Amino acid sequence: MIRSQFIGTSKAKPPKLIGLLIDRIGPVSLFLHFLAFVYAVFVISHFGTEKAKIQENALLAGLVEENWKDTSKLDHFLRDLRRNVGDKKSELSDYIVNALVKMGVEVAKHSFRLTPSSFLTNSSVEKANVYGIVRSFRANPAESILLAVPMRSSKIEAVAVALAFADYAKRQSYWARDLIFLFIDGGDKVAAEAWFADYHGHRHPFIKPLGGDADDLHLELHGGQIIGAYVLDFSGTIFSHIDLQFSMVNGKLPNMDLLNLCVLLVEKAGTVTSIHGVPQNRGMDDEDYQKSAKTVIRGILAQSMNEVESLASVIGRYGINAVALSAYTAKNNDEEREQQHHSSTIVDLVDTVRLIEGAVRSLNNLLEKFHHSYLLYVLVSPHRFVSVAFYMPLMGLLLSPLLLLAVREWFRMGGAVQLASVSPALARMLFAPLVALSFYGLQLFLYADPRFPARTLAVPLTLLLPLFILGVFFLIPISSPLRANIHFARFALAVQLALFLGSLSLVHFPLALLLSSLLLPQAISTLIFDRKWFRLIAFFVFHPLSISLLLICNTSDFCNSPTKCWHRLSSRIIRIVSAHFFHDSWLLPIFSGPVFAICSAMNQIVFCDIEEKYNENIEQKEEAIEEKKKEE
Repeated sequence: MIRSQFIGTSKAKPPKLIGLLIDRIGPVSLFLHFLAFVYAVFVISHFGTEKAKIQENALLAGLVEENWKDTSKLDHFLRDLRRNVGDKKSELSDYIVNALVKMGVEVAKHSFRLTPSSFLTNSSVEKANVYGIVRSFRANPAESILLAVPMRSSKIEAVAVALAFADYAKRQSYWARDLIFLFIDGGDKVAAEAWFADYHGHRHPFIKPLGGDADDLHLELHGGQIIGAYVLDFSGTIFSHIDLQFSMVNGKLPNMDLLNLCVLLVEKAGTVTSIHGVPQNRGMDDEDYQKSAKTVIRGILAQSMNEVESLASVIGRYGINAVALSAYTAKNNDEEREQQHHSSTIVDLVDTVRLIEGAVRSLNNLLEKFHHSYLLYVLVSPHRFVSVAFYMPLMGLLLSPLLLLAVREWFRMGGAVQLASVSPALARMLFAPLVALSFYGLQLFLYADPRFPARTLAVPLTLLLPLFILGVFFLIPISSPLRANIHFARFALAVQLALFLGSLSLVHFPLALLLSSLLLPQAISTLIFDRKWFRLIAFFVFHPLSISLLLICNTSDFCNSPTKCWHRLSSRIIRIVSAHFFHDSWLLPIFSGPVFAICSAMNQIVFCDIEEKYNENIEQKEEAIEEKKKEE
């Protein structure tokens, strides 16, 4: 334990154990990161994970016997949709409205228009969602259950399933909650955002509701508080497996009970689930380590860089537990289809309607909000997961070298008595966060202007301009006759990076882990080496841009040509900007703010000259202080 009386004096020295670790900081850092890798390999194995189970007994999951048997009604809707609905959205919208009215379901349209901005095309076009509400019979409509469906011609099978279930649900008398059937215009995530913003009385700055009073944010029809939601997003009539999409914006996840409920009902229907596009094995005894590792890696990438992957991602922004069911069409190859049929994994639209019935009826049994199960977890397979208590030690092992480096630089600086002399370093260190804040504000201003050609200048503005600014920071190094300034800058960088990644991991673990893999190699190698040329080599070899380019070049279909690479980068940046404007995603401010500021600060210290012997400097300072005391 470091005693405070030593930290605040020039004679401050670390305890022997910490001093031993600091003297061998290079091997210690490598060992800690190797230990982190071993721990990650273990924690996603069958021995390091926990079995997933439904902890909310009131759901009565799987005990409900599905009663829907009106296949003729499903065939009728499917036949009518294929025959009468063309490519025009108005035809599909009118058909849904008429069908719901014939059932006796309360139905309304929600019209809106997007505010013009640089990254939108045809923002002046009026859009409209259709929604109907089946009122509860057994209780006051204080709560609701939502079923969302993309409203476009390529998803008419999902529309037919929703209409068939709505017709069945209207004739039942056991509903304790309202059932809301939401048909989203074009399946667009912004259209879903518009409806949920109005439903919750939120005025979205980039969406204008149409019809009625412009200041009235309430919908024509309104249900109770939504306790759970399902999204049907599939096309075709025969499916080999069902993909569960549950990632939400900014690292949020649905309650595990809802996810486990979907897994149980999918397997009860006779098929298998896939997680993040990886088909899983059926049953509880899933010990395929390679598949588990692939699922975890894809999940980290999807949750960190593709936050708005489904309509469920948008729904989760409003505190609603939601899961999207995206069915994979069975292959047309007769031999493979016959093999799948014998393995009992083929399901059709009839099974899908029954699956939805079981899922909605389970939520109808719920006595209170989801609260028994986990909200922070990493899903390894449909039946196994890693809880927050077991994956957070991984971040501790990754960030430990930064803390040791911070302690080393603190004692090299001379402790707290030298804080009064580090104002030059502090002044130059303020440049990085101020420039990062200005850069973020510049992007907000330009992208919000409809005259700005975002699709042409997205890469120069968001990618090339910060690279140029980072180069300029090489010309603003932390240099001073007093070496305490340099050590303070290195100390502040280590603490800043550790606090940023550590706090981010508490709310968005996948993004924190991804940023750790990009930032830590360069930061630690730059801080470990005292010799300038070693630092320069490590700085450029482990630069985040070098690692990113290496990953991009290994992607076979990403950069076949410079034009294709440019367009893909541009579209990716536009998606990130759009997610920030419409769905309050953190990606743009995180990369433009703290990540950019930390990279700029590393550029400032990489050329610092710190090759002298520190023990001699400390002894000279101690002698000078003792002489002053004697004179006094």
